[in-house]
Amino acid sequence: MEGSVCFNPTTNYNNGGLALPVLDYPHTNNPCAASVIRGHVYRGTAIPVIQGTYFYADFCTGFVRSFRFNNGSALEQTEWPLLAASSITSFGQDGLGELYILTRGGTVSRIVPN
Repeated sequence: MEGSVCFNPTTNYNNGGLALPVLDYPHTNNPCAASVIRGHVYRGTAIPVIQGTYFYADFCTGFVRSFRFNNGSALEQTEWPLLAASSITSFGQDGLGELYILTRGGTVSRIVPN
């Protein structure tokens, strides 16, 4: 599977009972395609309004997005342009639940209140 789309074979497939993703996004018109960077649920205290929000990114496009998971659905989907960065490789989380974004260039940025 590639997200919720069958990858190989592309038709007449049997997903074998796989759990489909809660959320996926198209990656057309991008020569790099998509490379989803898994994130974390924000559990920090610096920004209470985003507690319980799951953050993720895309290595190729550099976007950072989030959603809240509720009753099996991705709700409150948000894009965070101020967090976008080139070649995001990972997210980190400290002992207080604060989130960090890491890039291939070696930058480590903490998500802080605006």
